[in-house]
Amino acid sequence: MAIAPINRIIEEVEVGAVSEHTTVGVFLRQADRLADKVILRHWADGQWQPLTWGEMRKSALAIAARLIELGVKPGDRVILMSENRVEWLVADIGIQAAAAVTVPVYPSTVARTGASISSRPRHSRCARLSSA
Repeated sequence: MAIAPINRIIEEVEVGAVSEHTTVGVFLRQADRLADKVILRHWADGQWQPLTWGEMRKSALAIAARLIELGVKPGDRVILMSENRVEWLVADIGIQAAAAVTVPVYPSTVARTGASISSRPRHSRCARLSSA
């Protein structure tokens, strides 16, 4: 998917159409209201880096758009394997924004267990985030 269509999708998200009783609905409403405010800071390149609500919203919705482009459907389970990091949080919100379900798998999971989880029919996609 080219950048222009992703940006168009991000701009066209109708927050009111997402239930305020979901994590994504609450997040999107807060992100619209607090777009320029810092949601968190993380350590990178030897210093604390700010991440704004607007930046996080844009990244999460880009992930959602890409997942949908890859064929993820509402209710599909997406395996997310990563150590603790900011990108895990953004990916989790993106997965939920695509109306999918995050299946967290820890990087320390035994290979056989990981293979068993990922081979289940409803676990159709896998994302791995790592600094290694």
